[in-house]
Amino acid sequence: MKKLYGVLAVLLVLFSGYIFLSYQNINELKETETKLVQETQTLKDELASKEQEATQKDAEIASLTEEKKGIVEACEVWSQRTEKLQALLSN
Repeated sequence: MKKLYGVLAVLLVLFSGYIFLSYQNINELKETETKLVQETQTLKDELASKEQEATQKDAEIASLTEEKKGIVEACEVWSQRTEKLQALLSN
């Protein structure tokens, strides 16, 4: 009977150790999950910020393009006027 109690005691210790290690693993996994969720949120925030910056840059580029387009059109008008003046002066 003592041997049976001894075997049961050893099995109880082994089972308790297994449960303890499983509990530790679960806690480590929860901590890892929490860290990953935080990192994911940080990356999402960074991405949103970068997208907002890109949108602002696109708007700036569109504005500058429109501004430069107006300057080019003005230069073309002045070029045409200059050609007309040169034609009048050469006659």
